[in-house]
Amino acid sequence: MASRNTALVFLLALLLSCVAMSSAARRLQEQETAPPTEEAPSAPHLTVPRLPDYKLPPMPKFELPPFPEMHLPPFPGTQWKPATRTPTLTGFFFPQPEPEANP
Repeated sequence: MASRNTALVFLLALLLSCVAMSSAARRLQEQETAPPTEEAPSAPHLTVPRLPDYKLPPMPKFELPPFPEMHLPPFPGTQWKPATRTPTLTGFFFPQPEPEANP
């Protein structure tokens, strides 16, 4: 039932869009074939008064506070030792590439 209503709504929307497009095309065709008419005089151009120039007050002088000096103790050095063995997956091997034959 729902698909039947959906199809009906879709067809109705399609019909309305076709009617709108045909009437718009007809109006455009009539405008192209109609003899040119003199345009009616438009309303006089209204001028907008300029706003007065506004000067901003001077910006207050701003300085950053001095950066505090920090005396940190030296970083405790630790000896970095690389791993002595690499973890492996047992039973897994990458396939060996086959040598290419050169003619």
